[in-house]
Amino acid sequence: MADDKNRLRKTYSFFRQQPVYASGGGGGGGGGTSDQFWYSTTVGSIYTTGSVAIRGGSTGVDAPGDIGDGVFFYVSGSIDAKNINYTNVSVFGGDVIVSGSVRSLTALSGSLTKLADGTSYLIAGSNITIASASNGGVTISAAGTTPGGSDTQVQFNDGGSSLGGDVGLTYNKNTYTLTGVNVVLLGDLTVSGTMTTVNTTNLEIKDSVIGLGFASGTVAQTAGDRGWIGSNVTAGIDTHVMNKWDNTNSEFVFARTTSSATGSFAISSYSNLQANNIQGRIISASLGFSGSLTKLINGTSYLVAGNNVIISTGSSGQVTISSTASGGGGGDPDATYLVLSATGSLSSERVLTPGTGLSLNDAGAGGNATLSINDTIVATVSGTTFTGVTRHNAGLSGSLTKLSDGTSYLIAGSGVNISSASNGAVTLSTTGAAVVAGNNTEIQFNSNGSFDSSANLNFNSSTNRLSLTGSFGMQGDIIPDSDTTHNLGSSEKRWANVYTGDLHLRNDRGDWTIVEERDYLCVVNNITRKKYKMMLQSIDSE
Repeated sequence: MADDKNRLRKTYSFFRQQPVYASGGGGGGGGGTSDQFWYSTTVGSIYTTGSVAIRGGSTGVDAPGDIGDGVFFYVSGSIDAKNINYTNVSVFGGDVIVSGSVRSLTALSGSLTKLADGTSYLIAGSNITIASASNGGVTISAAGTTPGGSDTQVQFNDGGSSLGGDVGLTYNKNTYTLTGVNVVLLGDLTVSGTMTTVNTTNLEIKDSVIGLGFASGTVAQTAGDRGWIGSNVTAGIDTHVMNKWDNTNSEFVFARTTSSATGSFAISSYSNLQANNIQGRIISASLGFSGSLTKLINGTSYLVAGNNVIISTGSSGQVTISSTASGGGGGDPDATYLVLSATGSLSSERVLTPGTGLSLNDAGAGGNATLSINDTIVATVSGTTFTGVTRHNAGLSGSLTKLSDGTSYLIAGSGVNISSASNGAVTLSTTGAAVVAGNNTEIQFNSNGSFDSSANLNFNSSTNRLSLTGSFGMQGDIIPDSDTTHNLGSSEKRWANVYTGDLHLRNDRGDWTIVEERDYLCVVNNITRKKYKMMLQSIDSE
């Protein structure tokens, strides 16, 4: 500890700009090797590159690192001091500017209501009062407002400047009951509880759908019966009326029950149902039907007796159908019948026989008799019109050249001949050759829609030679079909002048390029990449 206490020795005179050294040795006055700790380059100012601990009368802290890792500057002092008369208090006489955040482990004292420009950072709004104490405490209070109306009446803005109450809207805090007269809800209403009571003379519901037993959306609250119960315990009747969906039997029920609205849907007895017209896929009665069943909704009988048939209905609703005809089956023996095979029991029977391309399959008694197309036989049809797409996997035969009105669907134009064979094949041919222009070997070209030619452009098919008299304009390259095979000109017929850029020469022995420079010709060996200058001698003009 003694070495630590001697670590910093003050040998600096501030205004004389003398350095302060940090001792690197043991105790004693200036002994050992020292490193300069405080520096000054400006009169009245010092600085250091190390960390500093100003501990005053405190003990146990010799360096900022004793406070915690990462502490660079430490000043000791008293905690919770209220004024500068206390000892060990750090006092900054002027403004303190912190570029980072400020953190206080206990509290802040002094007035906190001023901003840097001197204005309050807390501003009181309407009916608000803000007061700041000398210790920095801020008190925010609201201006007093007197409730309107009487006890339990819900308060509302009455005229924009005061509160009001009314007997039409009250709240009892003891029973948690909100009571209102003529309440209109503009949003959804969710009621949670055991019993919801609506006590009105009449209940009008404008919704087109009423959902019973839903938890949310299409999810059921619980599986079970759904319906309603109407109170009818009067005049000696001890049961209520109800209409419900019986979830167990999957059926709607009109019945009586002793259950209340808070109980179950126990059925005491079934009730009668009277309707003008009942329609359904199947109507069944486990106890049977009673009354006349022979009337339709227009008052006529739904069973009408035909020839040799008598229909009678009893008072119980029973219907009797009898025949007055003689013969095997009780029907008309002289009627015309369509049968699958002749039996001889009917005098006017007809046997159903499939025609060409059709087949008949009889599944027997209780089964179906099915007519279908016989794919093994060609069906013959005449005058048939197909409105959809026809498909012919094996092809088509016969003449295909006729439309429905008898005219050909293929019509020959100018210079064209059309003929149709008996098997349906259609032959298209031309009635003459194209009219060519010019003389033999002259190449044809389109001239305003007609063939034309020129004596300056010929092709001899015997020699495979294209002849052109005049200029030949080329927008692309002229490339022979093989390398070092064809000539450009001949020893007898040569080009007068050859205008070219660089000249590239290559055969089976060498590969050279002649490049035109400004003052000389450069010859490049493309194999060795060496360059040579042609030695040219100037010829003086005579």
